[in-house]
Amino acid sequence: MEMVDAGTTSAGPDDAKVVIQAFYPRTDHGHIIEAVFAYVDKYPGKVRAEYYDWAGSAEARQVWRDNGLSCGAILINGKQTFDIKDEAGSRQVTFMMAMDGEWTKADLDAVVLQAVNE
Repeated sequence: MEMVDAGTTSAGPDDAKVVIQAFYPRTDHGHIIEAVFAYVDKYPGKVRAEYYDWAGSAEARQVWRDNGLSCGAILINGKQTFDIKDEAGSRQVTFMMAMDGEWTKADLDAVVLQAVNE
């Protein structure tokens, strides 16, 4: 995926079963954006990734606001909070703020896999 300086970037089919939207400023968040876009290759034809640089683009900021967000976040099929069942049991995860704070890459992997398999 080619990063842009500001604005929006997307990859994957428009009619994908799973749409992952990442809302982060580009500065210091490239690893999150790259992680999200990797799912397009991991699940070909099933995932669309969209990136919105709300700090660098008025258009992206409006989409961020329209989704009721107030900080960095990931939405998967329009949702931010999910129930995860794994070897640790059942728990709830919300994809807000930075990775390895409120949520982990393993959490994101689990939810995307769950969405692909639904």
